[in-house]
Amino acid sequence: MSNLVFEKLDAKKHDRESFDCGEESLNFFLKKYASQHQKKGFCITYVCFDSQENNQFKKILGYYTISASSIEPINTDYFTKKKLPYKNIPTLKIGRLARDINESPKGFGKLILSTALNQCLELAKNNIGIWAVEVDLINEEVKPFYKKFGFCEVPNLALRLILPIKTIKSV
Repeated sequence: MSNLVFEKLDAKKHDRESFDCGEESLNFFLKKYASQHQKKGFCITYVCFDSQENNQFKKILGYYTISASSIEPINTDYFTKKKLPYKNIPTLKIGRLARDINESPKGFGKLILSTALNQCLELAKNNIGIWAVEVDLINEEVKPFYKKFGFCEVPNLALRLILPIKTIKSV
């Protein structure tokens, strides 16, 4: 896996059409909306590909999106004993995360999430105030995957998980 590169989606460079993660909504987003959302500033999509591939369009092995977000303090009470000082607590959202079911190697989902979390940590250390990383799950079935990384459920928001930045720093 040493030839793998993560970079910002470039519709002129990356092959979005052949990507298949097995979940149609995630495939559809990458193929039809990722570039548009990126241009409009809603999120940035990062793709992974094999740098040794010689095709004009690089086959996408996986992707994730990151955007700014926030969470209301009432949803963070479970995670902190201190009263948080803001009306909305700053977070980064990993909005979508997927791997190609036909092309990506075993354990690739873990690599994608680790890369995304490291990127969030770097932003939190050097560029922007972030209290946590959050994910909105596509369904309950993927919850155990995120929980292995330390993500915790948010009371009253069944498909949202958060991971405080301080937890990422300590790993």
